[in-house]
Amino acid sequence: LERPQFGRPGPLRLVAFPGLPGSLQIALTLLAVGLLDGSLLKHMLGGSTREVGGLGEGLVAMPNEQGQRRLLLDSLDLEDFAAPEFVHLARSRLGISTDFSKLSQPQLEKHMLWQAADELRLFQDQDRCGQKFDLVNVRGAMINVLHGYATNYFHFVTEQVPALLAAKAALDWLPDDLVTVLYLGKPWQAEYIGFAGFSTEQLLAYNPCRVYHADLVYTVAVPDSKAAELLLTTRAAVLGGDLGSSSQLPLQEPMLQTRPPVALRCYRGRQSDSG
Repeated sequence: LERPQFGRPGPLRLVAFPGLPGSLQIALTLLAVGLLDGSLLKHMLGGSTREVGGLGEGLVAMPNEQGQRRLLLDSLDLEDFAAPEFVHLARSRLGISTDFSKLSQPQLEKHMLWQAADELRLFQDQDRCGQKFDLVNVRGAMINVLHGYATNYFHFVTEQVPALLAAKAALDWLPDDLVTVLYLGKPWQAEYIGFAGFSTEQLLAYNPCRVYHADLVYTVAVPDSKAAELLLTTRAAVLGGDLGSSSQLPLQEPMLQTRPPVALRCYRGRQSDSG
């Protein structure tokens, strides 16, 4: 999500990156819970524009030179993107009050919610935020490891840890007190983030009633999550010794993208595109 720069008034924008499944998964979840209009999503993915009546401003912008497309979300506020609100909207959409863990994969797939199943189950017992909602401003760079099945141990170990190693190297131009890692807050995740070279002071545990904003947001997409070198990279970081350093392993080029100021979660691209 992207806000207007320099504190200007205006709607949020959803930014999608080309060729990255995560962008589509996020868009499908927004569509499934009713935060995104299906016809607008079709225009967005098709690369066309759709005009706002009488205003002459495109709701869906043509892709820029990096292939990124932006969709105006003029009726939504940041509060709409808090985790308990997603749970509430999903339950309303499904017409249920039951435990999400009792719903089968086919049931969730039918309603385009399978890709969000882990998060729906994790936050289903959280009360809606109301006045507890808050926007957290992070100074400097924030590495987002909330996406990509971050609740799953093996996905985290084989995807997020190599990504953290790549981000650590990419951010060596910044002092440590200006680099923050936003994660789910699990102790085992904090331990692995430490193996990647980050200190406890750099960790920021996610609060479901908060949305996070930083000067630079780094989100990493792994080109091939089943590639053996990803696991070898994590083993080198954890075990060391004869495995050598992670920089000696044939790690595929990670996808990194930085953008000035954005609100949580969706920026991805190639490292060569980064500022």
